[in-house]
Amino acid sequence: MSATPATMSTRRLLRAYWMEARYESIRMLRMPGFAGPFLALPVLLYLLFGVFMYGDALRGDPKGALFVFMGFSIFGVMGPGMFGFGIPIAMEREQGLYQLKRALPMPRLAPLLAKMLMAMLFVAIIMVTMFVAAPFGHMRLSAGQILSLSVVNILGAAPFCALGLVIGTLTTAKSAPAFVNLLYLPMIYLSGFLLPLPKSLQWIALVSPAYHLDQLALAAIGAPSQGPNAIHVAVLVGVTLAPTLLAIRRLARVGLSRDVTGFGNRLSLGTERHSYAAHTIRSSLPLAGLRGQSPGPVESVEPGHRRRAAAQRRAAHHADGRHAARSLYRFDHPRHVFARQRHSESPRVCRDQDHLARREVEHAVHR
Repeated sequence: MSATPATMSTRRLLRAYWMEARYESIRMLRMPGFAGPFLALPVLLYLLFGVFMYGDALRGDPKGALFVFMGFSIFGVMGPGMFGFGIPIAMEREQGLYQLKRALPMPRLAPLLAKMLMAMLFVAIIMVTMFVAAPFGHMRLSAGQILSLSVVNILGAAPFCALGLVIGTLTTAKSAPAFVNLLYLPMIYLSGFLLPLPKSLQWIALVSPAYHLDQLALAAIGAPSQGPNAIHVAVLVGVTLAPTLLAIRRLARVGLSRDVTGFGNRLSLGTERHSYAAHTIRSSLPLAGLRGQSPGPVESVEPGHRRRAAAQRRAAHHADGRHAARSLYRFDHPRHVFARQRHSESPRVCRDQDHLARREVEHAVHR
């Protein structure tokens, strides 16, 4: 029986969210392939273009210096949310990690909120590096401007987290990077915050959340912006809520209630080694006293599937292959392995024979 947020005290509930967010942030910070580019690239590109290449030209152009600084700041906000959600969620869905987490006594939304807080933490670190480099690019910001701009950009990571979330729930682990880049790269070049757009293409920027976040960031420091702030806030809230609701609905229907192996509600011996959740369930059998019993169907966490799973387990327990299933776990006994090796032509033949025997037992049990 798994605990639900309704049965947990407020202190335990907040601690569950905090621990999940903490370890998710530590995990991503320890990944050089993720933390390195997203934390270092915005400030390095700003120093390259705003200081070394065009620093002299921006010295007497405050508007140009502000445009370059805000452009690379928004560029740093987009990456952690889209890539930190899209690719990891697609991978964790395929590995069965969400099925495992749903069986644990933790809030269902804790993994998603943990990733969002991780993205906001990355944005906060990026803003610190940008503020440190701002004087080199001839930018002077007061303490109030730094605080307001930081708040807007940190909260502005939420729409990009939502976009990454919906991509991660709709794609596979192999195709997720391509789909994230398919949305990420056009948004950079067609939002007008990094490269000025001609008048004939300025209407494209209106559908991009990066454009609206850029206008809110300009208004936060008192710089001239385009359009009322209420419209920008409404667009960002809509971009946050709509993909999030779609993704949560799909996770509840597919991503969290999918079978462990993808082949019904039975654990296939030929595929369970490829599923992290199945490996965890299999390793917990000795603690539950189930080692040596028939490997019947795994109970789904959905209440409507429990009776059907119990009936299938009873049928498998009384099938003709019951005794064969009990002897399944003795295939790797040293005495049996030695005997098979003595009567086989080669180790490869021995492995093939083991594989065929396992498949025969599996078909006998699930017949």
